[in-house]
Amino acid sequence: MINNKFICNFQLGISKYLKIDIHSIDNVLWIIFSLFSFRTNLKQKYNILKYIFYRVADSKNTLMRIFICPSHVCQCKCVHCYEGEKDKKNYDNKIFLTTEEIKKVVDDFSKYLHGLDVYFCSGEILLRKDIFELIEYSKEKGLIVNIVTNGILLDDNMILNLKKAGLTKCIVSIDYPNDNIHDKLRGFNGCYEKATNGIRLAVKAGLDVTIWTYISRSNKNDLKKLGSLANKLKITSPVFVYFPLLSGKLFNKFEENLTFEEREYIRKTAKHPISLEFPFEKTICTGAGRYHLSIEPSGDMTPCPATPYSYGNIKKVSLIKSFKYMKEDCQKFNSSFTGQCMVNNLDYRTKCKGKLIR
Repeated sequence: MINNKFICNFQLGISKYLKIDIHSIDNVLWIIFSLFSFRTNLKQKYNILKYIFYRVADSKNTLMRIFICPSHVCQCKCVHCYEGEKDKKNYDNKIFLTTEEIKKVVDDFSKYLHGLDVYFCSGEILLRKDIFELIEYSKEKGLIVNIVTNGILLDDNMILNLKKAGLTKCIVSIDYPNDNIHDKLRGFNGCYEKATNGIRLAVKAGLDVTIWTYISRSNKNDLKKLGSLANKLKITSPVFVYFPLLSGKLFNKFEENLTFEEREYIRKTAKHPISLEFPFEKTICTGAGRYHLSIEPSGDMTPCPATPYSYGNIKKVSLIKSFKYMKEDCQKFNSSFTGQCMVNNLDYRTKCKGKLIR
């Protein structure tokens, strides 16, 4: 969401009054904000204008953002990890995307789908030795570049190199505003301290920083305290909150999902800087398979990192062909399942055209 309290409240009000999906409004405001932001250079601004042109002229062949997940390697063992029981400690893991394969994805995304921004995520992206090269390469293509990290490696040197490479936004996962609970959920002692200290350093260095978090039955996240933590850390962007993603380790744990009443209670009590992925029960996920897609370490193309259904592999099928195939499928299921992630939808799981790859 846009990093301003007034704008956040404005878009929520417009969405509710005009009955326009919040994600569509957010996408438009994000484009406008990025176009005039000092954080984007002339090449990125030109790329935004190009996207707008092609979005109007050829909307079927435009994709706003892409999530690139190069490997599963990570220091943590999160209880909710959407990647499942992968061998995250094996640094010789053969299931990963090479530097050249990632650059090819960036090229195709930029050239054929007129993309705007890229997210490097999953596993722990900062363990990649080529991360600075990939950020720099993506920025040279005019893309806005984001990373999603657990924050463990965010020290002064790392942040300096990320900034030099051209990183636009650093997204840090904080599962709970308390060191003991956060570290337990992450399976890594000291994770909370390293992550929050990394946020302080990144903010001080002038990077745009935000927090992503989640709430579920077992993780009764204290969103009020999390909002206070964000303010204390001087984060200007809202804290983005996911409802349960029944994927990976939670794939068949429907008991972790929230009832309608529980979701509504959270919606009524969540205050700025808390921003919910689904602020209304009628909110449609317009992103997955429509405004964005994900490339897994195996090369499989999925609607988003948390949706383990493949619509082709970049090593065998072109990005643009897979996107068209995916878009038709996701549009059908997304419009009939609202208020939570599509991966929680039993109809999608049993009737979609994607292949389960968990």
